[in-house]
Amino acid sequence: MNTLPIIQTFFDKPVRFFEAEFTPEMHSYNGNASPIKKLLETWAIPLPDYARAIGYPIPKIFEMIKRNIGVFEGFYRTEPIPDSLGRMQQTIIMAVEMCDGLNMKLHTTRLKDPNVREMVTRFQRWVLFAFHLIRTGKLRGVRWNIGKEIPSEILRILSLPSGRETSNAVKEFSEKEGISKAQGYHRLQQVRGSNSLTVKGIPKRSPSFKGTTKHPAERQKALAYKNEHPKAGGKEIKEKLGVIVSRNTINTWIRLCAA
Repeated sequence: MNTLPIIQTFFDKPVRFFEAEFTPEMHSYNGNASPIKKLLETWAIPLPDYARAIGYPIPKIFEMIKRNIGVFEGFYRTEPIPDSLGRMQQTIIMAVEMCDGLNMKLHTTRLKDPNVREMVTRFQRWVLFAFHLIRTGKLRGVRWNIGKEIPSEILRILSLPSGRETSNAVKEFSEKEGISKAQGYHRLQQVRGSNSLTVKGIPKRSPSFKGTTKHPAERQKALAYKNEHPKAGGKEIKEKLGVIVSRNTINTWIRLCAA
């Protein structure tokens, strides 16, 4: 498994999805008693993410897995993945389909805690929608600077494809935080450690003309005004300063400065 995780948030708790393959044994019902291994190309969720999301201890979930090894064997394994500080830790990852089985097992064990029972039910429904978005290509892997305290909302935005969906999400996040949209994009860049990613997961290159302009004095005045008025856009800056360039040019300066 060597892919970037897709990160979604469940009640502000980040849940990572890794593209993975499993080879569980399948028993034939056509008279052949020998089990056959089948390749399952799917997505996996780390056990710690699953346990944190539903609010149930990891040891108890693992005990349930061991008690039902005949059902879950081959649908999970242990391998190194980075933790929040970037350290590679041996971690149990489970096929998404196995998580659905665990949800059902947790229900049949008659959980006494009503809060955990409710979270298991909500997670069961939530993961169906999240998995649908993944399978239909509406989410993508996230590249981020590990080791920072990162709000789950930013991680969720990073999993959105470039374009309108990301733009709308950044706008909503920026308004909630009381910052400009350009500052919102700058926060994403700081977390990612690069410009936004292409469809292939490669950071976009900064324009070779970054920092150059035919109107350096106008650019300096516009950026100075932007620094003093973070919520100002190209239209406001042009009207207030009376600069000779278009508002689109000013907006381009702002984006390049934030990139």
